[in-house]
Amino acid sequence: MEIAAPFTLRIERALDDPATQAVAYGPVPLVIRSSATAYQNLTLYRDYPLSRDLSSAIRPTGEPMTFTTNGLTLAPFYINTTDDYHVYFKRTEPEIVFGATATGIENRPGAEGLTFLDEVWDRGPFRNRGGLVQAVTAVSRDRVAAGELTADERHTLIKAAARADIAS
Repeated sequence: MEIAAPFTLRIERALDDPATQAVAYGPVPLVIRSSATAYQNLTLYRDYPLSRDLSSAIRPTGEPMTFTTNGLTLAPFYINTTDDYHVYFKRTEPEIVFGATATGIENRPGAEGLTFLDEVWDRGPFRNRGGLVQAVTAVSRDRVAAGELTADERHTLIKAAARADIAS
C-alpha cells in the first residue's frame, strides 16, 4: 500500500501579531538562513497567484526542501547546522498590489491587525479574476464602513483588481 502526502508551502501567522509569520513546507518548518540580528522582511503578494500557491513567490533551489525568496534561503528546521537562522519574519507589504498592478494605496492593517491584502487573499483561492474582484469589493466595503479607506480608494482598488493580470 502507498500513502501519498503531497507537501505544499504555507504561511503561519503568529497569534499575537499577524505581521510576524513563519513558512512551512508540509509539516516541516522552514528557517531563513541569515546572520542578521533583526527580523527579516518578506514581500510575497506581488507574486501571489489566484490559486494562492506560494510556489510562485517561494521557489525551490537545487537542494532538497530548500527554497529561495526575496534573495533569502529557506531551509528545513531540522537540518543540523551552525548557520544563523530566523524562524519568524515580518511580512512587509507596503502597497496594495494585485500582481504587477500597483494602486498607490498603502496596505494598512485594520482593526484585527490584518492588512487589506491579508483579508483579500484569506478569501481565496479564486477560480478567476472575478473572484478576486468580489473579495476586493467586499473587503473594501467593510474598510470604508470602518473608516479605514475612503470611497475614492475603494473605487481605485476595485478598478485595479479588475484589470490585474494575475495567473491562476
